[in-house]
Amino acid sequence: MKRFFIKLLALAIPFGILLIITYLNYESEKGDLIRIGYIPNSFPDYRNKFESELSRKISFDKLSSDSINREYDVLTIGDSFSEQGAAGYQNYLASIYGKSVLHLDNSLHSNPFQVLISLKNGGFFEEFKIKNVILEVVERHFIENFMQLKIDSSINYKSFNPVLKNNLGGEEMSQLSNRILKFPYYAINRKLYPKELVSLVYARKLKNKPFSVAENTLYFYHLDVANIALNNSMDKLQNINNVLNDFNNKLENSGVNLIVFPVPDKYHFYKDDLEDTDGFVKPLLFSNYAKLNKEYAFLDLLDAQENQEFNILDFYYYDDSHWSPEGSKVVAEQLVELVEN
Repeated sequence: MKRFFIKLLALAIPFGILLIITYLNYESEKGDLIRIGYIPNSFPDYRNKFESELSRKISFDKLSSDSINREYDVLTIGDSFSEQGAAGYQNYLASIYGKSVLHLDNSLHSNPFQVLISLKNGGFFEEFKIKNVILEVVERHFIENFMQLKIDSSINYKSFNPVLKNNLGGEEMSQLSNRILKFPYYAINRKLYPKELVSLVYARKLKNKPFSVAENTLYFYHLDVANIALNNSMDKLQNINNVLNDFNNKLENSGVNLIVFPVPDKYHFYKDDLEDTDGFVKPLLFSNYAKLNKEYAFLDLLDAQENQEFNILDFYYYDDSHWSPEGSKVVAEQLVELVEN
């Protein structure tokens, strides 16, 4: 019996050590990149600096709300970049710039392109008086989402049902056994192979300091680079532009101004701050888009960044694939110029 307990203890001690290491270093709530990448949360107080912005009063309406108006300055449709609540660009458009904003909840659809066209075909813009539509789509899914488009699809806004989302990480993140085993495994792999993809997240060294933490590493999602080849297709982008030009004419007939906003992936946004980009194809989506004749309003955040030199720490969160309140404010400032023109 004594020998049995010694063997049991020999197994339990390493497991207990792994449990303690994971408990002290793994973050299951904040920062999607450090969560799915099983990266130690070295700066647990990092987001305290954004607390006042994250607790702002919500000043915009959601389509899923029980009570909404019939007239708005802006309708926003997008992906997770349009779901930042109090610190989202919609809230700044409303609270800082005084715009009335209606947001189509991301939980009600899976494709911003599709839901906008389906709403138009379903008579939404005859029932609601909307001055501007902001169509936001993240760069890594821009062409991919459009390729799934059904141009003749229609939907009545009253018939929306919540859509099951496959967010970064998935359900396995909540399973303790996964964390205990994977956290040290991926931590070791990241040390041994610093430039390789580890658990869906790349970590590359920075030559500049774009974040307010004492770490010179850029974490970014693997699809930021995996989808570059698809996004570099000029033919596919031309097709998207043709459809959007045609759709813009239809919206104009309803008195609606279309603003298309591809959101730069974190990798693309900070690419020039990296020590190297070895192994990655050069992204061309925005430079290709600049060559096209667009009849709709268009926000090129990379062009604005280059021309206006956004010298802002933490434009994107260092531990997340999304921008921080600092970046969100700049986005709202850029968008309001298009809304008011």
